[in-house]
Amino acid sequence: MHTIEWLIVIASLLPLVSSMVNIFFGKKVLRQNAGWFAAGVMLVSFLLSFVALVMWMGGGHTEPLTNLRINWIPIGQGKYLQLGVLVDGLCVGMVAMVTFIATFLNLGLDPGFFRQWGKAFIVAWPVAAFTGFMVMPRARRLADQILLRLGRPT
Repeated sequence: MHTIEWLIVIASLLPLVSSMVNIFFGKKVLRQNAGWFAAGVMLVSFLLSFVALVMWMGGGHTEPLTNLRINWIPIGQGKYLQLGVLVDGLCVGMVAMVTFIATFLNLGLDPGFFRQWGKAFIVAWPVAAFTGFMVMPRARRLADQILLRLGRPT
């Protein structure tokens, strides 16, 4: 995989790892510093995604980068729902923006941080998953059809 892909994958997984550390070790090990730990991890995630964004913009990339595909859930005879990494300009920009906003919001920690984070996660994850799995492929096909009708390559 390309460096940009690895940066995006790591930046995307760091908050998950941070939440798992806080869930299992936050109360006993991190105690009062659990919120600072989560905010610090979000800051690192943002910095990695920002580096990926700068590399993408400076690298002259026009085609999506993709290398990792895993057969995930069988959906028919010899067919699988695949889990993979597709990194394009939109992906890099969105990861950078989301990690920036999450870092910005979480640096103002308050006593209700975990409750607020849990509510936001419960609302945001299904919306993001639905958008990623259902809406984005259709939007990409629609954009490709529009570009073809305009006589531009997809």
